[in-house]
Amino acid sequence: MDIEKLIDEVYAEVVRRIGRKVLLFFSGTPLNIDSILSDLKKAKKYNICYKSVLSDAAKKVIGIDKILSISDVLEEKDDITTSIKEADFILVASLTRNTLAKVALGIQDTKVTLGLAEAFMFNKKIIIVKDGADFKNQFRISKGMTKNEAYNRMLLNYFKILESFGATLVNSSDLFDVIKGIFDLNFQKRSYKNDICDDTKLNSNVVTLQDLLNIGKSKTIYIKKNALVTPLANDYIMDNKIRLIREE
Repeated sequence: MDIEKLIDEVYAEVVRRIGRKVLLFFSGTPLNIDSILSDLKKAKKYNICYKSVLSDAAKKVIGIDKILSISDVLEEKDDITTSIKEADFILVASLTRNTLAKVALGIQDTKVTLGLAEAFMFNKKIIIVKDGADFKNQFRISKGMTKNEAYNRMLLNYFKILESFGATLVNSSDLFDVIKGIFDLNFQKRSYKNDICDDTKLNSNVVTLQDLLNIGKSKTIYIKKNALVTPLANDYIMDNKIRLIREE
């Protein structure tokens, strides 16, 4: 079997066993929702477990059945709080201007705005798909809905407030790549080094024998705190007296 294919298969199996948790928030805009849900479904092959919180408007505009096709839907306050705490990150998959303004101003009058306020207060990693509220969105531009500069500046200010809270704003077209980047789902491909290196850092979630061969003759290797080391890689480390350090 090709070594790259073998590595990919081992990695996919490890990811399936590890599992990841993402809490989704939906407010009442259908803009680009089909492509967003498609990307979320694609990401599920990496054993990402979703739970979702919907505003009442989202249930009507998007449809709860669409969300149930990828995720359980949470209704109780305690369940939402627990899921916020357990999630690897929070994803606001659809954002209305109404929700944008309320969250920026600290208003907590729906399950979505209350949940997002808690997520910010817990200092969780939060990704926001901004399409539904963005005045730069091509749909709104094509409809002539972006001509009031003062109104646009107001929306931009709300976005800046969310960024100041720690949120990352993305376009729906970049969503899948963003999820991959957060979970480091792609292997870091490296060239073989003939020279002797003092130390090397590996960013993979799974350290394989091929990873070690690719970095040459380093005697000190830094890896992620929770990275897994395959048995063959561990044997290579022992045989070559390599110092393995897990970063905090």
